Amino acid sequence: MDRRKEIKSFKKTSVIVDSELDLEFKRIASRKYQFQKGWYSNALAEAMELWIKANEMIFLKNGVTPMTRFIGSKMWGYFNNDPGMNNDSKVEAMDTIFDFFNDNHSIKDVDYKYSDGKFTCNVAMNKDSIESDFERLVDTQIIPISMVARAGLEDITGSEYQINKIKVDDKKGKIELSKSSE
Repeated sequence: MDRRKEIKSFKKTSVIVDSELDLEFKRIASRKYQFQKGWYSNALAEAMELWIKANEMIFLKNGVTPMTRFIGSKMWGYFNNDPGMNNDSKVEAMDTIFDFFNDNHSIKDVDYKYSDGKFTCNVAMNKDSIESDFERLVDTQIIPISMVARAGLEDITGSEYQINKIKVDDKKGKIELSKSSE
């Protein structure tokens, strides 16, 4: 089947690959497509689709940790590089982050402590906020706090951290992070 009839637009691309890999790919693709018009392009498109599907499954299987780490580090960078802040202390940046979340109407208070490689953050929430939209509160407060706190801790201490617990009940949220086992 010529896949080109299904495609609305084309992109011509040049790539550099190992010659043995290309030869093996062409050998198998030519047998499947029997040198029909567009056989090489069709085989490459099929290989790309399979690669995308395989890697999407790996992403789903491995979870969103790489993405949350990336987003957390971007959020940390935003707070850590705030031009209005005295950047002499990264701990001050951590305080600024929690002040930012404290200013949110959904949260009464955010406090945290760090001791012996363990970080605990308690988030006291307004009851009205929890009753009105629990899922939004988790998405916009608890998860972002955990992401940026982890990125900040990793930057400050130079160690990798993992989320051990996120607990949310009708009055508060609790986030626990600890150093990853090495």
